[in-house]
Amino acid sequence: MYTIDQAASRLKITKRSLRYYEEIGLLLPPERTEGNYRLYSEEDILRIERILRLKEGLGVSLNEIKDMVAYEDERVDLTHSFQSSQNNHDKIIFLRRGEALALQELEIIKRKKAALSNIEKTTKRRLQRLQHLREELEKTSQQPQLHPLR
Repeated sequence: MYTIDQAASRLKITKRSLRYYEEIGLLLPPERTEGNYRLYSEEDILRIERILRLKEGLGVSLNEIKDMVAYEDERVDLTHSFQSSQNNHDKIIFLRRGEALALQELEIIKRKKAALSNIEKTTKRRLQRLQHLREELEKTSQQPQLHPLR
């Protein structure tokens, strides 16, 4: 178990971020000591690391992360239900729901990839314009200068 200071240090985020993630429902309320200090489990740390990867790596908003984490939680429940069920009809229902969750998550990822792709295209066009302008200026500055006084 990690104190909030230890968890924040390990994750390289602020204690306020940890409290905020709990406040908006990204994290379940952590266990507490007798003195009411928060304690984070290894599972909590892994969940926060996933949240941070989504936020930083994909530029996913906290609301989207909340959805994605809820999808993951539901997938875990579905997996347990699937494994404990003896009924093939129920297993098919669990699998269909899992597929729907994966499709919802993929939609978020596709939107983020499209947005990043648009940013990349815009930046590449800007780079090409800058390179073209520089090349044009370099060509004209290499030509001999005519001096009007000569």
